[in-house]
Amino acid sequence: MINSVEWMVSQATNYIVERQYIDGSWREAPDPRITETALACIALQKAVDPDCRKSVHRAREWIQNAIPQNHDRTAELIEETLKTLALGDRFSIESKLNSSDPILIARTRLLYAAMLSAGYEIPDSILSGLRTDLEVAYKTARKAESKPWSLSELFSVRVIVEYRAGNHDVAEKTMRELANLQGADGSFFGNPISSSIALMAMLMIEPEGRGTRQCASYLLSSQHTDGTWRFIPVDIWDTTLIIRACRGVPIFDSKALGPAVRFLLAQQNPDGGWSCRKDMDSDNDTTAAALLALPDEPDSWPAIDKALAYFSRHQGSDGLWRTWHHTQDPPVPDVVAHVVSALNRFDGRHDMSIDNALLWLADREKGVMNWAADWYYPISYGILEIINALPQCGVKMRDVLLELADGQNADGGWPPRPGQKSRPSATALTLAACAYIPGTLDNAKKVKALRYLRKNMSTDGTWPGYPDMFGPRPLLSHYQNETQAFIVMGLRTVRDSGA
Repeated sequence: MINSVEWMVSQATNYIVERQYIDGSWREAPDPRITETALACIALQKAVDPDCRKSVHRAREWIQNAIPQNHDRTAELIEETLKTLALGDRFSIESKLNSSDPILIARTRLLYAAMLSAGYEIPDSILSGLRTDLEVAYKTARKAESKPWSLSELFSVRVIVEYRAGNHDVAEKTMRELANLQGADGSFFGNPISSSIALMAMLMIEPEGRGTRQCASYLLSSQHTDGTWRFIPVDIWDTTLIIRACRGVPIFDSKALGPAVRFLLAQQNPDGGWSCRKDMDSDNDTTAAALLALPDEPDSWPAIDKALAYFSRHQGSDGLWRTWHHTQDPPVPDVVAHVVSALNRFDGRHDMSIDNALLWLADREKGVMNWAADWYYPISYGILEIINALPQCGVKMRDVLLELADGQNADGGWPPRPGQKSRPSATALTLAACAYIPGTLDNAKKVKALRYLRKNMSTDGTWPGYPDMFGPRPLLSHYQNETQAFIVMGLRTVRDSGA
């Protein structure tokens, strides 16, 4: 069985190495989903350019047969609604979209704005409540340190809603604020969601404006050959993940590791942090991942020290770290775990206390669902990253791993969440997590899991991938590079344990 594991690691790593960019990174568009394509379609159908009409036609052909994401009822409602709006079908407002979750409230606002842009009417009672909610959100955002792409979406929605409500002065004032966020390439942060909703707003206020034409041109140029638009690539994040998974594999170390490290060092932001992709604000999760990926060598030490100073500035009064640097973003387990692991790795280079963070990570009830991550869907991802951060696992974590191991399906794989179908990425992450405490996964289960992975491996060294990463929540994205990294990580833990 070890020979089979070694062969799978080799094939998977070869695939990864062959797809490294010349700058040392790994960069890919995620799989298509309804959200981005439908929003771009709704925006462009209001433009009069013949190229826009052709683009919309191609998009609708793809949307017609696309299936909404269904891992979460809210995600399904979002995609069902956008599909209906993009195809021009009859539509009734779904009251279940109401939520007290700030993230889901923002998604609901976006849906109402898309409805208004597409020419649908919204009852006065809903429109009035939406305007009140937007006014509060607008005033809060002006005071808080909001993510710039979220700010652009808020401005766009406010322009659309106020314009349709007849309050043109407010709409035009907000439009000027929105215009200040537009990039040189015509997009809003290279994000098709932000850019599409902005184009809807711009077509209302300045249908022939220069910025409007530039935004439409950006969307036209970023449409894929299959008629879709895709969520953003996350080249920096994926590069850190691949280094963590593959470092130590001979072909990776000889061909890919050096360029990958140089890429990461070149992408550090002036504040000492890293962002998940180029030209974005630093976030704590990617910064921690970069510290876990960089070698502890003299060439990296200046960057490491800058990153440690960054973490010192952004540690909260509770001893924790958020993902982003704004007050409405709460600490989440996978981000805190990554920061703790990074600080543990470079313990002698800083004086930050992680005591509160360790207590916070360990203070969870039994049951695998209480150890879920915030940025990835498979339960095993959250368990793996938390256990990696805790120096002493204890009885509670052993019980969690035993419960996780007991969730193995008859085909030998593990599901992302209990009761679901097996997925290669979730299977590999479970193997990696259970390796931390000997005895939590017996040899028979390991053998079944390896047979499952071998059976599902393609001839090119890949496995079928499924949406695993949240973004924007509650939607999921699938990046094949991440699937590869997770599986290499799991296979190597099995190989190294001698199973």
